[in-house]
Amino acid sequence: MEVEGAYASGKVYAAGEKAANARIVDGKHMDVKARRQLVCPKCGAETSGAKFCPECGEKLAAEAHCTECGAKLADGPKFCADCGTKVA
Repeated sequence: MEVEGAYASGKVYAAGEKAANARIVDGKHMDVKARRQLVCPKCGAETSGAKFCPECGEKLAAEAHCTECGAKLADGPKFCADCGTKVA
């Protein structure tokens, strides 16, 4: 009986360790400097950094980037400050 319990406990521990390692690998590919909106301003639901609210579908804030050079754009410019490309 004790052997079966130890075996089951070992399987649970190994599964948890495998899941933790998978999340560590996923985490290495995340851009932690990117700003993400975590709460929907319309309905207040948690968004977990999604582009759209999972509850009401509201488009959430996203940083705008120049299509030509990739520079971050300020709010509402007509032209990119880095390369001069017209913003669509």
